[in-house]
Amino acid sequence: MTDVVDKVPPSLLVFLGAGLGGVLRFWVSESVSPPANGFPLATLLINAAGCLVIGCLVGAMPNMSSLTRLIVVVGLLGGFTTFSAFARETVDLWQAGRLSTAATYVLASNVLSIALAAAGFVVSRRLLT
Repeated sequence: MTDVVDKVPPSLLVFLGAGLGGVLRFWVSESVSPPANGFPLATLLINAAGCLVIGCLVGAMPNMSSLTRLIVVVGLLGGFTTFSAFARETVDLWQAGRLSTAATYVLASNVLSIALAAAGFVVSRRLLT
């Protein structure tokens, strides 16, 4: 099986993972009801979940193979998480004059995502040692 995978162009592996990640992002964003105040909750949850997963993966697999990294980290998680949507939603809130909501979104997104990536790393490492 490894011989077959070695012959697949790396860009195709990233493409396949990103396609799946994009579909997963679509499903999650469609299933999360936006709050009445218009806060971009779906994107916050998607990015936070992606950060938790990458923290778990890095903690559980410190010597991750390049194949896994391409398919899962670059492709799947790259397609699932969305910095561009985060940026656009922040600008939309700012342009609508909702500066405190925009600031809350930026702070919550960054603090939560970094905390979950760190927590995933620590928890996966502790479970494996």
